Amino acid sequence: ADFVGSRFDESGNPYGNQDTTFRVFKISLGDNEANNTDYAEWPLDFGAPVKENGLPLIYGDQTLWCCFTDAIENQRNYNICSPLFAEIHFTVWGTKALDNIIFLRWEIFNKSDSLWRDSFVGFFVDADIGFSNNNSVGSDSSLSMVYTFEQKEYQLIDSTFAVSYTVLESPVVESSGDTAITLSGLLPNFKNTN
Repeated sequence: ADFVGSRFDESGNPYGNQDTTFRVFKISLGDNEANNTDYAEWPLDFGAPVKENGLPLIYGDQTLWCCFTDAIENQRNYNICSPLFAEIHFTVWGTKALDNIIFLRWEIFNKSDSLWRDSFVGFFVDADIGFSNNNSVGSDSSLSMVYTFEQKEYQLIDSTFAVSYTVLESPVVESSGDTAITLSGLLPNFKNTN
């Protein structure tokens, strides 16, 4: 809740709160500058994914992108901790070819003057399926997957609804001579973390 649409300038100051430039941009196959304002205003200067020719990069059939930080002080209503000065680039996409699957990608940038040591990143999801009081959770370590499902004895409808999450790409760190595998392709002189 402490993250709002914004980014950091070259001097390390956050800006953009209340600016419509910092919104969720949504582009789809078939979009162009004439039929979609988000396509025309695609924020490539802010780090939104682009093709080699500079045009917006659409993953799958539809791509959403936004940029936000935790450093807008007057928006920090819930967290008593000091801001990390993190800038997040968030990409979401899906395709009809993979029904009921969406991909989420977070790029996390440390824009502070401090080194983040022993940092861990995770995400929290409260996936209410049917009646939330009958949800259970589980994990499958062989697939690096966690999931939420309805307990059968309390189902409101006869269903097999569930939702699951798995990590497909780990962060990369500099490593001379190694090559990391990323969504964008191979990245020389980096390696994927465990």
